[in-house]
Amino acid sequence: MSHKFEAAGSSRDGAHWEAVEEAVELLEERRFEDALANLKGIILADPNNPYAYNLVGTVLWELGQLEPAKDAFHAAVLLSPDFLGARLGLSHAYRRLGVAEEAERQARIATRRFPDDGEAYHALGMALAALGERTEAAQCLERFLDSKPEFEVATEVRGVLEMLRQGDPEDPLEVDD
Repeated sequence: MSHKFEAAGSSRDGAHWEAVEEAVELLEERRFEDALANLKGIILADPNNPYAYNLVGTVLWELGQLEPAKDAFHAAVLLSPDFLGARLGLSHAYRRLGVAEEAERQARIATRRFPDDGEAYHALGMALAALGERTEAAQCLERFLDSKPEFEVATEVRGVLEMLRQGDPEDPLEVDD
């Protein structure tokens, strides 16, 4: 799962981003428990920091705790509706939890708000594949590939596209990423 960690332009967003920089480093070092402890402290100090909630979602995702990860991504989206990384995390979490309709809804919000973002189309394509909407899913995933994603993700998506093209058009596709 990909996450976009970008600080927006306002001074409040800058302060929120600065508060989570250590947690980002811990996450990059795969020190998930340390990152989670750090983020809990940040949220206690400032419960309105969307970056902290998004990172909690990311840590919990990495730990395989999808339901609480979904809740954390949802909190980030509530605080910052245009936070693309949190919205995509929320879509992927819903899909992995078997709630493909909500995954699609979140991904469609992302593609409306960010129509040129390839990762938004990745989330939408995966949600549509889970719903059995093979043709539209393939179109979205092709659009994602046009955005020149990292090799590993592109390879996985090409595999999903192959499954979409070979399977029964009426069957939903179960894919893990």
